[in-house]
Amino acid sequence: MRDLRPSFQDIATIDPKSDLWKTDTNACCDMRKVAPLDRVLMPDFDAWITGRKRFHGGARLSLPVVEAGAEGKIKFNPL
Repeated sequence: MRDLRPSFQDIATIDPKSDLWKTDTNACCDMRKVAPLDRVLMPDFDAWITGRKRFHGGARLSLPVVEAGAEGKIKFNPL
């Protein structure tokens, strides 16, 4: 099992009031989703399966089933 939570230090310094999502959604997602996923993926895995769904619309309508991720990793978007 892998722990995918943001670090306590990041929460304390970046979002101590838990309201970052109101002012900077990109920074909030980076701290709560991107950074924890990067910490888990980078040392051990070459690919991962995402939960992004095409039916959510917008830019997700054209998600490829397989795409290049950061650091030469591969992302699978099966939904």
